[in-house]
Amino acid sequence: LGNATFFNELMNIQVISNKCVFQYIDFLLSRLNEEKCEKKLKMVYLETIVLLLDNFGTLLKAKEVKMKEDDKKIYNEKINIYIKILGEIIEKEKNIVQYIKYKIINLIERSKNNWEKTIFEKKYML
Repeated sequence: LGNATFFNELMNIQVISNKCVFQYIDFLLSRLNEEKCEKKLKMVYLETIVLLLDNFGTLLKAKEVKMKEDDKKIYNEKINIYIKILGEIIEKEKNIVQYIKYKIINLIERSKNNWEKTIFEKKYML
């Protein structure tokens, strides 16, 4: 998760390309599907994906980010695909750690609400 935080900071200051973000998420998703992947690692991969998608979605919404509107649309479509995959994972997998499951649910809610903080986040200043 420390790497994800570092990766998010590089993304925030636009040191790494958006393509790199999607490649990293694709890599993590592919690792999730490996049969020999341990449950603990799967949870770390899921949490990392949530952190990256949450940060990237929020970043796309920010007005100060200089990006073509067409690119924003394409990136938002990709994010929606990843969020749909995460939704399918929490429906299919019954052994997901609860706090990660709720992080995914929260991410889905934030994406539906244009990356605004949820009522819970506002109330508890998360």
